[in-house]
Amino acid sequence: HRAKDRDKVDLSEVFVQAKITRIDEETVDDLVPRISRYSNTQNKVNETDFSANHPFHVAFQKLSERIWAPGEASRWFYERARGQWEVARVRESNGGRSRAQLKAFDLRTPRTQKIDKNQLAKAINSWSELPHIVSLGSQKCFVTFMSNLRKLGASWEPDEDYYRSSVAKIIIFKRAEKVARQIGFSAYRANAVCYTVAMLSYRTAGRLDLEGVWKNQDVSVATENTVRAWMPRIHQEIVNTAEGRNVTEWCKKKECWALVQSLDLEFATGLEDELAEGQPLPNVGKHKAGKGAKFQSLTQEERERQAKVMKLGPDEWQELIAWMVTEPNYTGFPIQICGTILGYAAAGGKQVPSPKQTKHLIKYIAAWNEARADGADE
Repeated sequence: HRAKDRDKVDLSEVFVQAKITRIDEETVDDLVPRISRYSNTQNKVNETDFSANHPFHVAFQKLSERIWAPGEASRWFYERARGQWEVARVRESNGGRSRAQLKAFDLRTPRTQKIDKNQLAKAINSWSELPHIVSLGSQKCFVTFMSNLRKLGASWEPDEDYYRSSVAKIIIFKRAEKVARQIGFSAYRANAVCYTVAMLSYRTAGRLDLEGVWKNQDVSVATENTVRAWMPRIHQEIVNTAEGRNVTEWCKKKECWALVQSLDLEFATGLEDELAEGQPLPNVGKHKAGKGAKFQSLTQEERERQAKVMKLGPDEWQELIAWMVTEPNYTGFPIQICGTILGYAAAGGKQVPSPKQTKHLIKYIAAWNEARADGADE
């Protein structure tokens, strides 16, 4: 371009250096992203850029091109590569010169219905109850999203149901962002958003009517009212539990999410009536003192115990039980109750340990941690 326009050189005498790599077809998906990654160390290239040609994103883009929103008036645009929406807009409007075609494109695929890979990862990770991962930042959030996709197997690819539910989660996430802007938090707004969406998924046991969100292309009044009521409480909890630590860094910790999970929050009127059939909702922040008794709020001590117990994952519970088996003082009931909580953790924490359970469990965890510390010292 410079030779022709600025230097006025005869292009028949101009040559451009190029490196061509010949790749076997069966290694394309694995090798091409690696070449891109290792050949672009001088200029900043985001993690999302390396995954543009991943089969998942190619399939998701094809679904976005084929599936129209209810009413057939518009569709969502999945931006598999940066700037794709703008490129498509210019291309379909004769280089941007046709106002009528520009208007038609904007009505058919409005900017508000553009999804990029980072937005998709944030929305799905938040709904998957990983707000501490989302708080790590866009790139690390996306890496976790891709890692979780790989666990589904090489042959898995998104179908229409996955696409519609994903768009529904994005609609929920976008509405939470709008609510946060209206509230006007002075700081930690992004954290409040992802933690609120995660809490909505957690407290409803994932039973929010995502199909209804897709059909209406919007959240219900009850859902928005719940988000609006919860978000200031969750924001305050994040700040308070940091206890002098850097709040942004605290939000990246699994312990922060465990404490937020134990908040005593009420659904807005009508939300429970909208939920799909399923298991009883977790009574986070409340418990029954006995059979037939009414729910009572947890004390601060009970909440802290619950948070410490719930932050352990299935692998950690298995390690704790394996340690108990070697200890004569922990046979019988201790192993049984830890096995129960292992089941809770393996099911994603939908069921919550009672104050009576956590009173025992916190002692076992402390003994296990002490044993591990002694072993490390040796």
